[in-house]
Amino acid sequence: MHTQISQDVIGSPSSPVTLTAAFADNIGDTMLALYFRRVSLDVQYTPAVTGSYLQLILEYSNDDKMSASPTFYPFATVVPATTQVDVYAQGGTQMSTASGTPIDIPTAATSTAAQVVTTHIAPDTELLATWIRVRAKEITTGAFGTAFVRMTLQG
Repeated sequence: MHTQISQDVIGSPSSPVTLTAAFADNIGDTMLALYFRRVSLDVQYTPAVTGSYLQLILEYSNDDKMSASPTFYPFATVVPATTQVDVYAQGGTQMSTASGTPIDIPTAATSTAAQVVTTHIAPDTELLATWIRVRAKEITTGAFGTAFVRMTLQG
């Protein structure tokens, strides 16, 4: 039997969040991932300015499930296809809370103002984490767009 749980972690379909230029400003809700093996994200992004793009970083923590403030690290895996972006591939052997390569949405890192971009992201790796969350920011030359992210955990 497969168990699945989904949660809106950044905004909601009817009320997306207005993005900023800092990951620290757009931290999604934390989900307890202890008994789940896979994670996926459904993303809806609406840029305000042509040429803008959304960046996401998926993070995990293996701190105790009762921890009041777990320490998060970028989720490190490589998507095994040459046409796909490496997801959180580390440049070295050290993990830190500041490292991690974000996912660009759209993947071409360009967009058209007010054109909604929707995508489904499902890293092909086994999830070994107690906690999981996503952070977002927008790269733009003008006004900020909006985003909504739903996280799904499967066991």
